[in-house]
Amino acid sequence: KYRHILIGGASLACRGSTRATSDIDLPLPNASIPHLVSGLTQSQNVTCRGGVIYTRAGESEFPVDILESAVGDRTFEDLEPFTITTLCGIKTLDFPIALGIKIRCFYLRNDDDYGIRKQESELYDIRFIYEIVAKAIPIGCYNMLVKDRLGARGDLALFLSIGGHKFQVPWEEDTDDQHE
Repeated sequence: KYRHILIGGASLACRGSTRATSDIDLPLPNASIPHLVSGLTQSQNVTCRGGVIYTRAGESEFPVDILESAVGDRTFEDLEPFTITTLCGIKTLDFPIALGIKIRCFYLRNDDDYGIRKQESELYDIRFIYEIVAKAIPIGCYNMLVKDRLGARGDLALFLSIGGHKFQVPWEEDTDDQHE
């Protein structure tokens, strides 16, 4: 059995996202990668064609992207401390790290048609994570500080457009001390 972390759109689907994804992204420990293809292809749900690994889920088939690193140079070993195991037993990234990766991927996309389509899916995922995280961590009295910092960098409109407003707590819900 191989140690892995499910990341990307498929990992968010396991946590309730409704966005369709076309592949499965799996960072693996570097030592596992050379032995992977022979081990995986012994499974009934996995095939290897033209150097690409595919897995089946019901009637659908998805390519599996085996990653030595994610978002630049982050390896399995770098990401493993930030994982959780879902109720279904799937190891994935916790929301703060998943959000950071999605935001970084959004900014790293090319400006071509493919990059723009990928940015749209990144924004969908960012909004999904915001929806969940904002319920647990509202900004409260820090709304003005956050708005000032984002406004100064020119990022306020983007932050609000992808769900940042969900972190905001109405002024009237702040305490008197927070109003000062």
